[in-house]
Amino acid sequence: MSATGPRPVQPAARRRWPRIMLIALLVALMPFVLVATTIADTGTVTVRIHERSTHGMHLVVPVPALLVDLAALLVPRFIPDDALDDLRREAAPYRKGLASMVEAIEDCPSGTLVRVQTAGERVLVSKVRSRFRVAVDLQDLEVRVSAPARLARRALQMVGLI
Repeated sequence: MSATGPRPVQPAARRRWPRIMLIALLVALMPFVLVATTIADTGTVTVRIHERSTHGMHLVVPVPALLVDLAALLVPRFIPDDALDDLRREAAPYRKGLASMVEAIEDCPSGTLVRVQTAGERVLVSKVRSRFRVAVDLQDLEVRVSAPARLARRALQMVGLI
């Protein structure tokens, strides 16, 4: 015979409390998880500006590419219809070329695309894996921009140019 006896049964409310708290926590975290996954999927556009002086500004601005997509979606709504129609009409002969160019740039291997150098200035446009990088070096200023390669296609599609 056992000396301990049967366990006392806990009230149902005490057993449910941890489950309710876990569900509430998951529901509260869901928006953050959705935003983080969306940013991870669409990527970010990063702008870095550095003034080369004693008290120069050093600014780093990461912007979710989703905001660029949103801007490309909303900007045509603020442009007058006739101006947007003119733009689309003028771009019509180049649509196929634009689409081919965007596809070729997305598919091209990593490397330098454009390099311009003068006495005190340098501009370098390159592709590193799936990102475009633009580096501008002036005598007193350094600017770096990095963006997902597929961003150009999405922006042109939303405006209706390809």
